[in-house]
Amino acid sequence: MPYPERIARQFATLLGAEGQVRSLRGAEPLTDAQIEEIARETADLIIRACRVQ
Repeated sequence: MPYPERIARQFATLLGAEGQVRSLRGAEPLTDAQIEEIARETADLIIRACRVQ
């Protein structure tokens, strides 16, 4: 992982953005299952992106 700080920042940004979009900007609370799904999918995306480098 060449840029761990950048990757961590991008991970946090993606988590937050996806959560906001899926909850209609906080108007509709997400279930625990939805939050777990967002975290799992985002982690998978970051891991796959890091393997490409």
